[in-house]
Amino acid sequence: SPPDRSAIGTPPGKAILRMPIAWPSPRSQNPEAKADDVYLLGTATPADEPGQIAVTLKEGGKKVVQRASDVYDANPDGLTMPDNTMLIYLSEATLLANVRLRYVAKEIYTLTGTILLAMNPFEALPIYSEKLMANYKDRRLGAAPPHVYGIAEQAYQMLRKNKKSQSIVVSGESGAGKTETNKHLMNYLAWRSRAGGGIESLAESILASNPVLEAFGNAKTSRNNNSSRFGKFIKIIIDPKGNIVGANMNQYLLEKSRIVTVAEGERNYHSLYHVAAGCPADLKAKYSVGGGPKSFYYLNQSSVTELSVFPDEQMYKEVDTAMSTCGVDGASRSELWSTLAALLHLGNATFSGDDNAKLSNPDCIEK
Repeated sequence: SPPDRSAIGTPPGKAILRMPIAWPSPRSQNPEAKADDVYLLGTATPADEPGQIAVTLKEGGKKVVQRASDVYDANPDGLTMPDNTMLIYLSEATLLANVRLRYVAKEIYTLTGTILLAMNPFEALPIYSEKLMANYKDRRLGAAPPHVYGIAEQAYQMLRKNKKSQSIVVSGESGAGKTETNKHLMNYLAWRSRAGGGIESLAESILASNPVLEAFGNAKTSRNNNSSRFGKFIKIIIDPKGNIVGANMNQYLLEKSRIVTVAEGERNYHSLYHVAAGCPADLKAKYSVGGGPKSFYYLNQSSVTELSVFPDEQMYKEVDTAMSTCGVDGASRSELWSTLAALLHLGNATFSGDDNAKLSNPDCIEK
């Protein structure tokens, strides 16, 4: 069991000092106002005042006196655990330290019991493949290294065992990686269904919905190149044999205002750029979008019209193919793209006058 708080540092021991984010704090004053860390590592010794602890910071050697409630026992140097509950000392400070050390080592997933913490690496890591999926099949949560596959497998096992619906809640702030996490969850469940003899075409159709949803519901924001601008509830229907037999999605709170107003440094919905810059030359002529994104008001309000991670020509093909896989015929796809082009042209319309306002540039809607 952890030592008595009053005895911490007798003899001197490792400690983590709380560095509150907001200054000044009613609890304590940050001795290093420019520190980037919420907690700093140091060595604790008894202080003269009751309820106080003297801490010598590891970096810089500065000695500060803090309230005992703001100092936490630290784990041995270099100790990391795949599950935070396995740490010798567990507190908010040691939890953050453990997750940070693992993140530096490219281990972006850490368990806290049955909760999976995922840190966005902001780079592509070689940790997603069907070969890796096989490591989690029929294994309990925690038996394999922490991974989103483990959470999906746990839900799959509980579904088959208890014969009751299971929910996986993916939450986090903008840019945390919710969209990517959802895709990996669906990839695993589709693979699990195929591995169990499920209908491959159905699983592929469900996965193909991702590019379509992202094209029409995601946009670049100041914090995230692929931010979902809507909420969604995805239901995957699995039969008693463990095979996917259907799926549906409810969407809500779509950010409609983004279509007409785009802040500097951000972008409109991806699909508008796909049609303005990514469609084939013959369709560009047909839709009169040869001028590219910069020729449309809905797209040129921001100086950012291109994203290297989402090349519009490639994305146009992927989205069109995905719609085909989902059962959308060629005529319907053509009508959809032409509707998007028409929307862009309508955005260029300007009006003059007040009570008797009229269109100043009718050519933009004649296209």
